[in-house]
Amino acid sequence: MPPMRLDAAVPEWDQSGAAARMGRYLRAYLPGVRSLVRSRADKPGYAERLIGQDIFRQAYLHFKFHGRLMRLQVPGPAGIMHWTYPLPLYLEGWRNIYTVHDIIPIDRPDLSSINPVRMERLLRAIMARADHLVTVSEVVRQELVARFGCAPDTVTACHQVADLDARRGEVSRDPNAHFLFCGAVEPRKNLARLARAYVVSGSNRPLIIVGQDGWRSDEVRREIGSHPGIRFMPLQSRESLSDLIRGARALLFPSLAEGFGLPVAEALVLGTPVMASDIPTLREVAGDAALFVDPFDEAEMSRAIMRLDGDDILCERLARLGDVKAVAYQSRAYHERLQAIYAAVGENR
Repeated sequence: MPPMRLDAAVPEWDQSGAAARMGRYLRAYLPGVRSLVRSRADKPGYAERLIGQDIFRQAYLHFKFHGRLMRLQVPGPAGIMHWTYPLPLYLEGWRNIYTVHDIIPIDRPDLSSINPVRMERLLRAIMARADHLVTVSEVVRQELVARFGCAPDTVTACHQVADLDARRGEVSRDPNAHFLFCGAVEPRKNLARLARAYVVSGSNRPLIIVGQDGWRSDEVRREIGSHPGIRFMPLQSRESLSDLIRGARALLFPSLAEGFGLPVAEALVLGTPVMASDIPTLREVAGDAALFVDPFDEAEMSRAIMRLDGDDILCERLARLGDVKAVAYQSRAYHERLQAIYAAVGENR
């Protein structure tokens, strides 16, 4: 198998100030290939890294000016370049793989700050050059094939890995154990409806909302308002997040749209019951191991919270079912899927 690289490393050169911005615009406008250099990696598990100055920001400007991917080159033997996000970059002479997490900005522009027209242009440019595409769910894979006409055998669903401390917990019978939401505070996550459903449920368990402020977070926070049972926490370390998920009575995840739904996979791995939106991606991720609700039906959501609050048998059943699904989201299974993709792409040179 040829050598593989994930994205690129960007050194911390000083890029501030008007002169630096003007220089970036000029460099991005110029045609031609940009050069990367090889350097020994300083991260365990990596042999080397590829370094380019200000490459990512130049690439977006280059795509804005020219409507095509910015070409890169690096001396030495070629391999597989895996861009883990749809970046407007292409490494010449290498096999280029791109991960597409979702097309929510295109299908649901009301739920995203990303320009849908620009995103569709970028994805079409990537598809014209990519050797393979990877998606984080089968649902997204099918959406790409249907919308963009990709050959089905050029797109593989790899899912994601629940890269947390995977010590499985037990269903908490503590009457004070919290309900938990993990994710960005933004309209797509449906937190205002969740908060209203939680209040109506009458649960005495606290609802902890963990995550960074996202697009239109101020509106979401205003709509939620102040309630003694609802508590916001900032983005947590992996260790702290593992403890919060493991110690929760249940994860509540009523999102309106997802490419995968990583918190659901993390809860399954850690043995925590899940309430989730009845949408295709979360059905794919959780299978039978979640209590599904209509994300627009606050009464149904409230009833589900009440059941999870008081029904130990239900919670234990969901946790047992989660054990089966969780195997696919553990590190070993994920890396095996990824290695299989690399091997197949490498053989098709």
